[in-house]
Amino acid sequence: ATLAIPIDKNTSLITDTVSTEKKVTGWKGLDRKSANQGGGPYPPDIAMAVGPSHVVQIVHTALQIWDKEGNTVGFSFIKNFFNTKTGHFIGDQDIIYDKNTNRWFASIFDLGLIDPNTGDPTCKPNGCNILVAVSANEDPTSTWSIYSFPFGFLIPDYPHIAVTNDKFVFTVNDFPISEGDFLGTQIIVADKNSMINGQDISYVTTN
Repeated sequence: ATLAIPIDKNTSLITDTVSTEKKVTGWKGLDRKSANQGGGPYPPDIAMAVGPSHVVQIVHTALQIWDKEGNTVGFSFIKNFFNTKTGHFIGDQDIIYDKNTNRWFASIFDLGLIDPNTGDPTCKPNGCNILVAVSANEDPTSTWSIYSFPFGFLIPDYPHIAVTNDKFVFTVNDFPISEGDFLGTQIIVADKNSMINGQDISYVTTN
């Protein structure tokens, strides 16, 4: 059966010509092998953000910066970018660009030293932490400030970051460092203005 849909006589029909031809260009980003000759964690858990003039991508082991023509203008291994200690269990990266302040925000977890026998994190010697990097301006190749949010002997898993007009926010899923079940989700809210100005910060935590 054919369904006839009546057209209201007062409705104007608008027609336009739509071009179906559009050239899409791009370039190869980071993967676990290009970021680390020895390979890296799999999957690479890609995070990416785009600003006015740059594209930034992070995988478990490295961060790379391109201009919008696809030219590489910056590269760093994550352990160097966040200044973590040798032998630490790091990853679960995220990155965003905040157009209101023209700043980049990037994060990882640092779960302390890796147990040489099991390969698991230990939260030792200084507890597990979320590390957040904030750029000095809209240019991601410039300097960044690093902030540390401590979680003691809880694993702050799967962190994801966001911003409002005046707040920096991230969420984590908490797990005990020893074997155990999921403990719940935390939301952490910090003062964004202090972070973009490289100042000490205050923050609150909700469960």
